[in-house]
Amino acid sequence: MRQTCKAILIILIMGIAPLMASPMTINALRFVDDQSNSIDASTVSMDLENQVGTEFNPEKLLGDIELLKSRLPRYQKIVATIDPDKSEEGLILSFQFQIKRTVQAVRIMLDSDMEDEFNLHEDLLSAKGNLFHTRNLEADRITLTERFKKRGYPNVSVAHSLHSKSSSKVQVRFHISLGTKKMKVYDIKFHGNSGVDEDNLLERMTIHTRGFFLSSRPVFDITELEQDLKSVITYYQQSGYNDAKITTRVDYKNDLVTLHFNIVEGPRYMVKRVVVATRETFEEKSLIKAFSYKNNTPYNEREMRQGLQRLREFLGSNGYPLSEALIDYDSDSSVVTLYVREGMKQKIEEVEVVGNIKMSSSTVLLDVNLVPGEIVNTKKIDETLKKLRGTGFYSDVSVDYSPLTATSGKIIVTVKEASTQVIQFSAGMSSAGTTGGVSYSNKNLFGTGKTVSVHAMVSEELYRIGLLYRDPHFVGTDYEMEVSLNYDTQFKPSYDQKKVSFRIMIEKKLSENLKLGIGTRVEFVNIDNIDSELKPHIHDATDNGTIIGLISTMVYKNEQYDSTGQVKHGFRMKLAMMPSHGDQGMYIKTFTEIVGSKSLGTNDSGASHTISGKVTLGYASENTPFYEKYNAGGIGTIRGFDSSSITPSGSPSGANVLVATNGTYSFPIWKDRLKGVIFVEAASVGEGFSDLGDIRAVGGMGLRANLRDTFLSNSIEAGFALPLIKQDGDSLKPFYFMFGDYDPAYDL
Repeated sequence: MRQTCKAILIILIMGIAPLMASPMTINALRFVDDQSNSIDASTVSMDLENQVGTEFNPEKLLGDIELLKSRLPRYQKIVATIDPDKSEEGLILSFQFQIKRTVQAVRIMLDSDMEDEFNLHEDLLSAKGNLFHTRNLEADRITLTERFKKRGYPNVSVAHSLHSKSSSKVQVRFHISLGTKKMKVYDIKFHGNSGVDEDNLLERMTIHTRGFFLSSRPVFDITELEQDLKSVITYYQQSGYNDAKITTRVDYKNDLVTLHFNIVEGPRYMVKRVVVATRETFEEKSLIKAFSYKNNTPYNEREMRQGLQRLREFLGSNGYPLSEALIDYDSDSSVVTLYVREGMKQKIEEVEVVGNIKMSSSTVLLDVNLVPGEIVNTKKIDETLKKLRGTGFYSDVSVDYSPLTATSGKIIVTVKEASTQVIQFSAGMSSAGTTGGVSYSNKNLFGTGKTVSVHAMVSEELYRIGLLYRDPHFVGTDYEMEVSLNYDTQFKPSYDQKKVSFRIMIEKKLSENLKLGIGTRVEFVNIDNIDSELKPHIHDATDNGTIIGLISTMVYKNEQYDSTGQVKHGFRMKLAMMPSHGDQGMYIKTFTEIVGSKSLGTNDSGASHTISGKVTLGYASENTPFYEKYNAGGIGTIRGFDSSSITPSGSPSGANVLVATNGTYSFPIWKDRLKGVIFVEAASVGEGFSDLGDIRAVGGMGLRANLRDTFLSNSIEAGFALPLIKQDGDSLKPFYFMFGDYDPAYDL
């Protein structure tokens, strides 16, 4: 308890530090409760170290507080405040006492009945059953005020009062006066904006008018006005009007608001040209090109900083990481002057790894694209830092350059190793139906950077046991090797299948977004319990089959994620091609998935409103075994239909061509924890492209919960899909449950 009080005391003393440069005399002692009522502390006040007429001693104040607590135990908290005495030189020392009381009830007194609409008790610190703290009253008053302002009541006022019938319980009351009706935005007017178009200013504002005459007017949130004013000022500054002065005025009429922005633009500053005043090594045109600021454009402070950063990156990537660059702008001549001092070119003398415990330095250096003898390149340093962070081996990592001589230095790679052993349980849905599973993985086996994992999965249609080994630096290169061994028992609608599959993949990341892969697969398949309807279509098939083939893949991904871990914006494409040999000869199987997403904005927690679309294409040539062909239905192709239940009309052996599409709108419901999902999906299968038909389509909705911070480390989604287009005999399954994001490409 003494440590807590000491921390509070330090903060209070620092607040009056300027007043205490010299000793201060205590002019008065005050003892009050949490409602500023005087308290009789005469029985103990004479025993305090700090007394009226003596010099204030902060070191003895902590002892005074402890003495008051021991002598007046009915108070749960005592806080000392120190204020300057305005009437004469000196200070006033006050002790505030708070009685230990429980909040009996929290009453919110409105001048209209809105409590259900506003859910006013949510997020209040004062709650029934909690200990009463005076400081919570002001915080709750601000919370309620902000909530009403956001709902269209700009002049709301909130006061609080306390009511108690016993010394141990207190009732808190908040009295709310709305001040006006709920206000809505009628119009936004700009005055004096001769150099900037009004539409450009409106685009940068959060407050807006209604979109068209039949739509409802938006509620006026006065808390957004200050930020909108900053946005307008920023846009003016970026347009060259650095001296612009902008004020706002709000006109109220009945329940409508008109916002006025009064603008004094001032002169517009332009950049006619960029010159270099000082330099040591590079030619002027090279430095100006790196600075990359267009002539005859408005002066933009942000663009100037970005240009300066580009210039420093240019110098750093050419071996001058210790360079200096400054700019100066002359408004009379409209000229930007660069002052550059390159310094000495730097060479890497050594690369040192620090902070590693389990992982050897040589393994860490496999992801470091910097070697002794090279010229220092800050661009390569940034690339190395990003690569190290992307491995998942480290919870923290930094890459620094430390000079050793005037022309050389060492690269210091500092890492903090992360926990890489994971046991994970899962449950959900896949194309094989309801699933449950467990897996163990070690992403840094024996500190080598290699990954090994063992997994088991059980579903209503599939049993799987598997082993995966991954080496991100195959034989010390930038190639990734992945080896997998799986044993499956799968119960299809028309047959049972047991399969042992072995795969080796070698992948190479060509750029930040593009990865290519090539590999091979060997699969041993046993078919049993073939349905009588299927047998006539596979008369040349045997009970056992062997597949030997190649796998080539291309993955392009350029996506951004919101706070829930879901894609909010970007594009990705996956392409897999598998030329293979089976019991019926050579065949080829291909699969393509294309996904595009666009964010429509995020809430305060970072969860995105996102529209996304997906197209899935699959093709299998003539000699493809029936157990390698495509089926639709279930998560990954089209929800609302039983898994793998959709086959070409008259051909229960499967499809050679699959086309599936999906359009989804996801939106946050509660913070970054719960999202709603609305989707439309369609699919068609056929023995050839000309046979595509019998389209199925569904519309549905669901809820997605973000459980990334739990032991599940993922999200779950549940919902329903109702058929918009179906065919006779279709097997429907309206409800679905999904763990994570199911990607049918993983079934290749």
